[in-house]
Amino acid sequence: MYDDKNGIIQAHLDFLENITPVSNPTPMFLNNIFIECNRRLEALTALGVDINAYGRVLTPKILRDFPDDVRRLWIIHLKREKISESDISKLREFLSEEVEGALTTLKIKGEPTKAFCSMPSTEAFNFNSKTQYKPNNYSKKPSPVCPFCIVAGHCSQECKSVTDIDVRVQNFKTLDVAFCVLTKDIM
Repeated sequence: MYDDKNGIIQAHLDFLENITPVSNPTPMFLNNIFIECNRRLEALTALGVDINAYGRVLTPKILRDFPDDVRRLWIIHLKREKISESDISKLREFLSEEVEGALTTLKIKGEPTKAFCSMPSTEAFNFNSKTQYKPNNYSKKPSPVCPFCIVAGHCSQECKSVTDIDVRVQNFKTLDVAFCVLTKDIM
C-alpha cells in the first residue's frame, strides 16, 4: 500500500472522515482535532496533492469534527469575506484563529492546561496565512493601551488623565491587570 500514492491519499482522506467529532468542545479537544486535521493536510501537501483541488471533499470532512457553533461561525465568515467554502487555506486560517482564541481564553482564565501540554498548539503550524492578507493601513506595531485610563495611543508613562498614584493602583486592582503590562511599555 505504501508504494501506491493513491492508496496513501485515500488513507489520509479516510482518516479525516473517521475522526470522532468533538462531543465535549473544550479548548484541549478542539486543539487536538485541529492538529490531527492539519497533520493530514500537511501530509497530503507533502505527497504533492493540491489540497484546494480537494476542497469540496475535505471541507465537510474537517468541519464535521468541530462543534456546531464553529461550523456556524465558518458559514458567517464565508459570507462576510465572500470566499469559496472549499478554500482549504482559508478554512485552516479560520480554524487556527478559533482554536488559538479558545486556548488563549483558557490561559487567561487561569484554568489548568496540563492536559494539552504534550500536544503543540496551533502556533506549531506556522503557515503564514495572516501575512498574505494585511490591509494597506496595517501597522506592524500596535499602538499601546494605557492600563490606567484604558485609552490607546499612549503608554502608561505618558498618561496625563490619571496622575494620582492611589487611583492608578485602584485601577489595577479593579481591572486585575498584571505588572507585565507596565514593563511591556518600558521594553
